[in-house]
Amino acid sequence: MATRSIFSSHSPRPESPLLSRCWGIDRTSLGVLAPGKGLHELGSLTSAIGQYQGTTGFVLRPWAGANRDTVVKYIAAYIQAVRWIKTPAHKAEAVAMLVNHLKLAPEVAAQCYDIVADPATGFAKDAEFDLKGFENVLKLRAVVEGAWGGKPPAAAGYLDLSFYDQAAAKTK
Repeated sequence: MATRSIFSSHSPRPESPLLSRCWGIDRTSLGVLAPGKGLHELGSLTSAIGQYQGTTGFVLRPWAGANRDTVVKYIAAYIQAVRWIKTPAHKAEAVAMLVNHLKLAPEVAAQCYDIVADPATGFAKDAEFDLKGFENVLKLRAVVEGAWGGKPPAAAGYLDLSFYDQAAAKTK
């Protein structure tokens, strides 16, 4: 679970072209750049609301069932990518990728890498699913968006971790 921060500004979206790009694409770099661009950090998301499952892939069950091999391969590749990112020996290459592909300044890219690679608050080890964090996402949607009449549904109705389990077994 990568650390997320809550920011405040007077406009709904930052005016800076770089921040606008980061706002929609990469919240980690927004968190690094925002304080220097007039946004004020109000604190970390998890300190305000608890665990949060922020990065998740979703597909419809019928499609996943019909394409199980593809889904498992995708998840296995994602697990391997997270392992690669969290390996300190890959930091220089990972930072270079952020510089080249997101056009971030090297020092910003290094800070972003440090955030997502942090063992305690960065990406979850092996991209493990955080059930409590997902339950919190459902609670937030119920309260903030008024979904489900304000009462969150059971998380189990949205999950089939057999795909993850099969992918994780392949990557051992």
